[in-house]
Amino acid sequence: MIVLLLALSAAPFARADDAVQFGLEPGAPVAHEQFEARKRYRELKRLIESGQHSRYADRRGELSDYPLFAYLEYTWHAYRMSRMTPQALEAFAATYPDTPLPGLLRSAWLRHLGQRGQWRQLATHYTPGSGDDKLACHYANALYRTGQDQAAHAATRELWLVGASQPDACDAAFKLWRDAGQLSGTLAWERFELALARNRYKLASYLVRFIPNEERALANKFREVHQRPQRISAHSRYRADGPRERRLILHGVRRLARRSAADAYAALRTYETSHDFTPDELRETYVYVGKRLASDYSGDPLIYDVPIDAETSHELLEARLRYALRKQDWSEVLVGLHRLPEARANSNRWRYWRARALLESSDAIDLGTGRTLLEALATTRSFYGFLAADILGQEYNFRHEPKYFTADEVRRVEEIPGVHRAYELLALDEVVHARREWRFTTTRLTPRQQEIAAKTARRWGWHERAISSMIDAEAWNDLDVRFPLAHQDEFTQHAMRENIPLTWAYAITRQESAFMTDAKSGAGARGLMQLMPATARLVAGRTGIRIADEATLYEPEVNIRLGTAYLGEMLRRFDQNRLVASAAYNAGPTRAARWMDASLPLDIWVETIPFVETRDYVQNVAMFAAIYATRMGLSQPLIYPHEYQGFGRLRAPVRRPVNGDAGKS
Repeated sequence: MIVLLLALSAAPFARADDAVQFGLEPGAPVAHEQFEARKRYRELKRLIESGQHSRYADRRGELSDYPLFAYLEYTWHAYRMSRMTPQALEAFAATYPDTPLPGLLRSAWLRHLGQRGQWRQLATHYTPGSGDDKLACHYANALYRTGQDQAAHAATRELWLVGASQPDACDAAFKLWRDAGQLSGTLAWERFELALARNRYKLASYLVRFIPNEERALANKFREVHQRPQRISAHSRYRADGPRERRLILHGVRRLARRSAADAYAALRTYETSHDFTPDELRETYVYVGKRLASDYSGDPLIYDVPIDAETSHELLEARLRYALRKQDWSEVLVGLHRLPEARANSNRWRYWRARALLESSDAIDLGTGRTLLEALATTRSFYGFLAADILGQEYNFRHEPKYFTADEVRRVEEIPGVHRAYELLALDEVVHARREWRFTTTRLTPRQQEIAAKTARRWGWHERAISSMIDAEAWNDLDVRFPLAHQDEFTQHAMRENIPLTWAYAITRQESAFMTDAKSGAGARGLMQLMPATARLVAGRTGIRIADEATLYEPEVNIRLGTAYLGEMLRRFDQNRLVASAAYNAGPTRAARWMDASLPLDIWVETIPFVETRDYVQNVAMFAAIYATRMGLSQPLIYPHEYQGFGRLRAPVRRPVNGDAGKS
């Protein structure tokens, strides 16, 4: 059997430049015919985009056999939307059923109908739930315009009951809905409260106008408590005990808990005796306040007074466990762990902390049990597994298991039309279409085929899709593919310039974007290292780097230069401690500084970071850096000795006896 080695096999990992150029084989030259086809593709696409549709029609046969001919036809239809008919859509879908294009073209046509006011066609051909909010708004309007009032009322009500602003396209449907008398005071209140729950204060303020006049004073109290939650502590201001008044109080208590959990707890205890809250309302709010109490660094033990059985809420129980860890109350940690549900108690996280608690004991049986737990945990590839290995003085178990596939298997995947189309789209820099084509195609493959596809994408240098396809395949152990060494020249140069560990820069990037160069977060962070524009401008000003506009942040060279510079600033600010600097990179240096507590051992400090996202982020980055070190042939601990030194004492490693040392003191 001929085997094509698609994974690097040097022990323990091969070191290679993962930044391979696009090609079905690395470095393969582009054939003359392929070059000419791409050239003609660009020419024909420019004809369409410049409105020369008749010229395109005359020449379209030139590329009828080219893999991306479907994309030319899609573009042609998209630029001639006024001529689109349901029959033409059906014909297009029948011709190209194995591409994402029929769905895209249909959505574009429906949006066109909405923009042009072609309501009857839109009402006939739109399927509820098949488009975005803007299209749903057009559809609701279409239902009104075609006399389908009851369906229109229902569709518009659904669009109304969200806690965020809707597209402008909804305005017409909302007006018709209101004019039909469908907007009740109850619905106005419901959206008002949804907006405040999502912290959309401006939207909530706008919605007050739809609340009945006699109830606006209460709405304004809601807004007041949202902005100044400390006022909820003035019990005399909120004596009324109606359903909305109770929700106002609970909203204020939650908002206050973000500033002072102890004050929020005191307020809730008072209101509990004077207002008729439901058991569920009290339970949910006490759990929320309890979690805040547990992360309140004032050391207030009120967390144990919360009148909720922790065994009915694993969130509250885990919050109490973290509070006990901060107090280093190991007996309380063991009691809490005993009360956890079995599935959660057996997670790597809580197995580690059970072992740590037992190792603080002076009892020989406890010490032996703790060590046994660590030995089992050290076989896992995880943050806690690596911590366990450090305590035991063992090597990390990376569980790197590359897979190999026959040449025939690889060929069959590469010959899948969607894979070939994605390759061509990448070569033509049509990345969004390429990503969509890849996703459409690979999600229909078997896990084994998905893993082959992932390795194919890696050979092209398309690491974001390689990582994504490995996730789809649930193939966790081929670390060469999952942790690529992309953009090596840039990362090496700029990590050296900033005097930061190269492995750390890679780990941050892997966590932030998984090497998706055009990644953009909901908060607006951009590029490989997910830089916020404001942060990027500050760093650029300090380093003398010029940023033409925010789009520049998507350029790998610029993003890596600025991202590593910012990492360097954080590392210097936090005494060369990568874990604290990682927290600062994720949540901001002000928060990281506020969370600092040098009296805690470093593992406890990480475990009790108040933000779940930041806690997981710091753990992932530390583990990823250790993996990247091994990818580079380096020996690097999960946590450097100097990083421990800035924190409290961690129990000395319990090392396995070797070479007949058992029994020696």
